[in-house]
Amino acid sequence: MTQLKEHIKLFIIQHLACFDTPSEVVSAVKDEFGIDLNRSHIALYDPTNHSGRELGVKLKKFFYDKRKAFLEQIDQIPLASKHVRLNELSKMYYSARKRRNDVLAKDILEQIAKEVGGIYTNKISVSKDNDPLLEWAKNLQGGSIPIAYDIEDEFTELKEEPELKQTTKKRVNWVT
Repeated sequence: MTQLKEHIKLFIIQHLACFDTPSEVVSAVKDEFGIDLNRSHIALYDPTNHSGRELGVKLKKFFYDKRKAFLEQIDQIPLASKHVRLNELSKMYYSARKRRNDVLAKDILEQIAKEVGGIYTNKISVSKDNDPLLEWAKNLQGGSIPIAYDIEDEFTELKEEPELKQTTKKRVNWVT
């Protein structure tokens, strides 16, 4: 195997710490230094897999420091910002319109709507005013529907079934 200089090793480790695949690192090393390496050689510098278990202490520390910094600094990745993504989608939309590609423009508009609408987040906002279950119940035709809410920390003894000691009380609200 080729003996690599320290700066090339650090380059490889930095890319691996940022979750680049060995194939991506092979092409990056080829582009940057003009050195042909294979994926198995690159894998020797990844302490998270079996082939990199004998990596030196200094290089392991460098790997884990770079990985920690990469994971903590998501703000520095431009596409992690909603504003940047919307700006890029906007450019794509105008480019598609210029080329008269209406299908692509429609898809990009849908993507923008999803981005703005928060479909790619796991945040759910439910209040008394916009409770989807209450809205659904209000729109039902033909009567009212019971909606049960659990009340925490209020228990009652069951006398009919001695094997069940406690149960949660339910409050029923009728929505008409």
